[in-house]
Amino acid sequence: MESKDRQETWTQTNSLLLLGIVDLLEEKGLLDKDDFLERLAAFKDESIDIGLFWNTEDELRGDAGYHCGGQQATVRMAERTGLSSEDLVLDAGCGAGGPARHLAEAWGCSVVGLDREYDRLLIATIRTRLMGLLDKVRFKYGDAAQMPFEDHSFDVVWSQGALPFTGDVNRIFQECYRVLRPDGRLAVQTSFFSARHTAEDDRRHPDFLPIGPRNYLEPTLDCLKAVGFDRVESAWVEESVAFYSERYPKASAWFRDRKYGSYMVTAKKSEHS
Repeated sequence: MESKDRQETWTQTNSLLLLGIVDLLEEKGLLDKDDFLERLAAFKDESIDIGLFWNTEDELRGDAGYHCGGQQATVRMAERTGLSSEDLVLDAGCGAGGPARHLAEAWGCSVVGLDREYDRLLIATIRTRLMGLLDKVRFKYGDAAQMPFEDHSFDVVWSQGALPFTGDVNRIFQECYRVLRPDGRLAVQTSFFSARHTAEDDRRHPDFLPIGPRNYLEPTLDCLKAVGFDRVESAWVEESVAFYSERYPKASAWFRDRKYGSYMVTAKKSEHS
């Protein structure tokens, strides 16, 4: 049986291969690309998964499995952020674009998705086209630590599930602050260790190694304040216990005790900045 990593590699490779073939056929005058993409919307064969297809409407709309709490967490974070149809939102680390599409569809706001994985951006663009949301959502290649945007470009900077994979979190928060307009809001959901986590926990569960750097909640909140953000708040994502216990059953006590899990962190940039 193929490993999850190998299956994902095949998914990404096949996605790029299909898109390349489609572009080539269009160039030769043998295929109408727009018509082809429209027809993909009706394709529901569960035996084929090349990243562009999906098994349920929720998968197309929300990429529910990519972050703890799924689409419900996206809704709660949008409500905490006070999102409105007037907002221009940057989704940093947008991946396949599920939250970006949901924000545009449910709240009516305009969204720019930023990611440094080309294959994810291609998948995101096609899925967004199939939902008829390209007038509201667009995607751009780039690094969150060096964002390709002017100062004061966005009302909201948003990120779900991407922070552990980004590296220099302090630099990224500085960039978030820079591209936010005065009185702009930051909304981040990701996995953190809390102050309740101890070295003894590591000794008892050496097999539990979360992907990416170890982010601690309290220093992250302090980092946001040091960058200049106000009203820095955090909220535990209740689905963390089930979400992480399923993946790491030997360390399930950690999640029950909130030593590790998903948190929503919100903050605001001063209107005088």
